[in-house]
Amino acid sequence: MKPRLTTLAMLCWFGLANAVRADDASIDVLPEAQVRNGIEFRAGGVGLDEREALRTVQDHYNLWLSFARKGSGAYAADTQVTIQDARGHVVLEVLAEGPLLLVRLPVGHYRVTAHALDDSDTVSQRVTVREKGVARHVLQVPEAAAG
Repeated sequence: MKPRLTTLAMLCWFGLANAVRADDASIDVLPEAQVRNGIEFRAGGVGLDEREALRTVQDHYNLWLSFARKGSGAYAADTQVTIQDARGHVVLEVLAEGPLLLVRLPVGHYRVTAHALDDSDTVSQRVTVREKGVARHVLQVPEAAAG
């Protein structure tokens, strides 16, 4: 009976150790929080591990932007993003190196403009950030030009 109990205990310990290691891995790939003009954001999402890591901190942000290629729907990286407040003042300009951008903004109405670095066509969307919850938007940038 003891060998069976010992084996069970070891399996539980290995499972717990692997779970802790997985959490540590999420922290290791989490894009660093940055602040510009008093606005906190995280940009990234390159690879599944990084996207999952961003999901662990999503509740800290009230705007979640995803960038996808129009037509194919594939994730788009290297997207230049400008966020303007209701008066047209630029509150954040950032290069999103991955397909996700998490931002913490004051409550209000904004215009988000984006374009992929490999294309000058821009897309624009109005977003509203409320006191509670997360505003989620997908901006579809043009497909990369054939080279």
